[in-house]
Amino acid sequence: MSLRTLGSIPDGSNLCTPGVGLISNIQTKGPRWRTEKGLRVGDRESRVRQLYPAAFRRDPVFGRQWGLRPITTNRFGRPMKEAGVYAKVSRGRIIGFWISVGAEGE
Repeated sequence: MSLRTLGSIPDGSNLCTPGVGLISNIQTKGPRWRTEKGLRVGDRESRVRQLYPAAFRRDPVFGRQWGLRPITTNRFGRPMKEAGVYAKVSRGRIIGFWISVGAEGE
């Protein structure tokens, strides 16, 4: 596993330094990754609905994703459908997973 950060880490600090190592999300890719229900990188997109009947699709600017376990949150004063884990899709295949951590310090 490798770790990539966006931005910079101040001199004398590392990702474990309080107030510096704030994690927003984790992205995985590669054939060894799978969900607890068996959805794997490389599976056809149609398998999402077989394993996760309540999954919802979204097509943001950065590519198609399926929210595997929908939850409703209240952001900016309005309810929003979100999920803790998203399956990322390209050309009809799962290419990775995006996990929302929500540890940005708020």
